Amino acid sequence: MQIELDPCQRSSSALGRKIMSVVDIKPDEMRAALLSFAYFFCLLCAYYIVRPVRDEMGVTVGKGSLKDLFTVVFLVMLAAVPLFGFIVSRVEKRHVVGVVYGFFIATMLLFWLGLRASPESRVIAGSFFVWASVFNLFVISLFWSVMSDLWSSEQAKRLYGFIAAGGSVGAFAGPIVTQVFVRLIGPNNLLPVSAAFLVLAILVASAVRRSFAHSGLAAAAESSSRPIAGGVLDGAVRVWQ
Repeated sequence: MQIELDPCQRSSSALGRKIMSVVDIKPDEMRAALLSFAYFFCLLCAYYIVRPVRDEMGVTVGKGSLKDLFTVVFLVMLAAVPLFGFIVSRVEKRHVVGVVYGFFIATMLLFWLGLRASPESRVIAGSFFVWASVFNLFVISLFWSVMSDLWSSEQAKRLYGFIAAGGSVGAFAGPIVTQVFVRLIGPNNLLPVSAAFLVLAILVASAVRRSFAHSGLAAAAESSSRPIAGGVLDGAVRVWQ
């Protein structure tokens, strides 16, 4: 007796076959890999929406002040890196993405409100420029920390190229989203749009971990109550290894 698949199931099956024809991916890895792809897409899309706002803040501050701002970025990084390590070493794995990204969402919305109230403020513009530089490092670093915590070395060698492509698509889509919305709502109002993509990233990251827990793809999924070991660059180091 032949079971007839509905159109959605047939479409999903066809997509899976196409991906498997170009990526060395196993059927039980498909869901987690696609979610990881979507997770990185959301992050890079969020950043590339923020970036033109950051550049505009650089113009507001003035070219002569950019050198001082980059010095401030360096000093903030020195203080933030151990703070990041402290957080990820003490927060349960399944909560750390929500905690870190939730912080950036909250501060992004505060900057949005501040820019609406004082659009010409050099203090807010300079602070946002520094914040955006830190934001880029930490959200991407946490992504690769999560990936290296879930995928085994053998899986990473086969699948990281596909997962990284999600970021490339997000980097392409972000400017398109920006061009569409900037004409409708203005540059400063792009921040809630970026925050929405970060919210999606939190939801997708949670779905990635649940996918591992349900399928038992990696031993790391069984220890989601333990903190992620290492600091802000630990994920990048493990990816390189």
